[in-house]
Amino acid sequence: MHRLRPTRKSNPEAVWHVMPAIVNGFFWTMTSDEQRCYSYYRFGVVPAFVGSFSSPLWENLVFQMSYAEPAVYHAVIGLSAVQRASEDRTISTPEGNWNQFALEQLGRSFALLRRRSTSQDPQLPTVTLTCCLLFVALELLQGQYEVSFTHLRNGLDIIKRLKAHKQLVPGAFDKSPVEQCLVAAFAHMDNQVAYFRTGEPTLELDGWLEGYLANKVAFRNLGEVRQTLEPLLGAIVRFVTRSAMDTTSDYNSVLLPKQRHLMSQLDAFSRLFDSFRKTTYTILNPFQQIGSDLILLRQRTLFLTLDTCLLPLDDCPSDKYNQQYEDIVSNAEVLMRKTISHASLSVDIGIIPPLCLVALNCQDPTLRWRAIHAVRSWPYRDGPWDSCRLARITMETIKIHSYSRENWRESAAWHDNRTDRPPSGLLPRNNWVVISPDHRHGCIPYTVAEVRKFWYLSFHDDDRNSSNGLVLSDVSGWTPIIASGLDFRPPPGHPSFIK
Repeated sequence: MHRLRPTRKSNPEAVWHVMPAIVNGFFWTMTSDEQRCYSYYRFGVVPAFVGSFSSPLWENLVFQMSYAEPAVYHAVIGLSAVQRASEDRTISTPEGNWNQFALEQLGRSFALLRRRSTSQDPQLPTVTLTCCLLFVALELLQGQYEVSFTHLRNGLDIIKRLKAHKQLVPGAFDKSPVEQCLVAAFAHMDNQVAYFRTGEPTLELDGWLEGYLANKVAFRNLGEVRQTLEPLLGAIVRFVTRSAMDTTSDYNSVLLPKQRHLMSQLDAFSRLFDSFRKTTYTILNPFQQIGSDLILLRQRTLFLTLDTCLLPLDDCPSDKYNQQYEDIVSNAEVLMRKTISHASLSVDIGIIPPLCLVALNCQDPTLRWRAIHAVRSWPYRDGPWDSCRLARITMETIKIHSYSRENWRESAAWHDNRTDRPPSGLLPRNNWVVISPDHRHGCIPYTVAEVRKFWYLSFHDDDRNSSNGLVLSDVSGWTPIIASGLDFRPPPGHPSFIK
């Protein structure tokens, strides 16, 4: 058994009063290390996971399961240890101690689940899915995207097999062996990772939206707003990711009608949500108001993403979208001042994706800088969105701009070599930033004077990129992160300037 070194606490009695209550609630003996981690989970991890939305999953279900189910208990301890490893790197608690302890807890949870795999216990699906969700969060904290996505897919497959996702449709009365809040958490996580992989959603929920939105008069509460947004968010994100990589579908007969259909659904949702905010915002508590503001930010981001996703790669939108980009940045900055977070990971609607959209697509350098600064000042993860890594990517856009301006002075360079050779594994329409499976390198597509180019960077060396000769020939199997609409134009009067 790996044992953590004791840490110094500024107020040890505050923790001491918690411990007897925790210990007395379990049917097994807790070690002191487990006590410390469980207390940290209860008072540190859960508030961060709950965020600005009421969550019966994290506030009630996981707690109850951890008291009754050892597999869930050890998964909770493991997640808490990894969270502490990412936040508490003092000399007395080196990161390796926490991670080793987490690995042991994870192994114990796996072993307990395997032991019950053939059981007919009706509680087993809920136990398995709860552990699975905790594993997803644990692996995300460690930056293990593919492992995390595997856990997520396994959980989604269980939900689909049990048809438990039917209860997520508003007004449905389908009975399910799995709690609705647990299924909803998987559906939300499925939408979060849609940016990182293509393919249809495992839980197909957007089919009922059209009829539901057409007949809906008003939202009754914030939870109903969230429940309606999720399938719409998933449908839009998947359309955007597919259209960025689709080389076969006809623009006029396939892509454009689908875009208009989704825009119509988003319009219907927005009218209902705007009415809800006007009538209820002032009576919401401060946390609910932040939740409402987060949904508004995501709604505006979806409008802009959907509106621009079919633009040609050589299209220069100029200032057309700058006001919308500025609204997104301003709203995000206000939310960041309101929101206080002390945990590395949030599993709810976050701030990072909208800011990255601005940093990688806005043509105004001032707005782009504001978005980059906001991302860099927010050292957290929104699900799979790691702000530290994304801040590095957005910073590279400034280097791309500087490098391009430097080359504009050498006009012959643009006439002698008008195209960059695309790396293998990147489809012709693909303008997505991609990251290598080992997280060592990235590739950012961009255009200069309507010429498509590719910027390579090393995540292990801030100074290693295309400006000093880094070139990679193959990006097959790399993970897409977010679309890049970077387009740089030579100054007026330059031989390469195109009006």
